[in-house]
Amino acid sequence: MMRGVTVAPPTTWEVYVDYAKLTVPKLKALAKERGLTGYSKLLKPALVTLLGETEPAPEPVPQVNAEAVAKVNQAREANAKRKLRNKRKAQRRALRAAGHPA
Repeated sequence: MMRGVTVAPPTTWEVYVDYAKLTVPKLKALAKERGLTGYSKLLKPALVTLLGETEPAPEPVPQVNAEAVAKVNQAREANAKRKLRNKRKAQRRALRAAGHPA
């Protein structure tokens, strides 16, 4: 951490930002948004370091329940089969109504 700079508790902001590609005014705006102090006289390399140090840790990836995924996939497959069956029935009805021996 840099001397003379205080860090506010993290709030919500974008994760995985390439700070080196941002301009100094944008870096300062991010520092202000995060509630940091002492950043106004810092140069770009120091701002990039400061913002990188105060970036929140990435959120953990939730675990996937294999049974739930299997049930959802089965339901989707059954729904697709039902739609196809209904579509074919409607086509046969339309052919019969037109006098075609379906």
